[in-house]
Amino acid sequence: MKQTNWLKYRDVNFWRDVSIKSRQTFGKHKRRLRKLNRLESENIQQTIAELMCQKVNKLEEVTNCNFSGGIKTCLITGIDISMQKKESFLSSHSGLENLSL
Repeated sequence: MKQTNWLKYRDVNFWRDVSIKSRQTFGKHKRRLRKLNRLESENIQQTIAELMCQKVNKLEEVTNCNFSGGIKTCLITGIDISMQKKESFLSSHSGLENLSL
């Protein structure tokens, strides 16, 4: 029976059909999948969620350390944004106005 559940839950058409029926039915099957995953597998969903949280935390640290040689620069363009707010890490429209072209 559990093998049948795994096969059913990995089918995208099953989820499409369930989501059309009702939110309650979708939620019921989602909870069953989580329980099945937690009890019968290596709990890959939880492992992935934890890895994603760790990655987000590392990315947040990077945005706070975007200084090169004492000058704060945009993470994407590399343009000096030291005239912008302290928490800025990307160029803003006001920062672009200060560019001397």
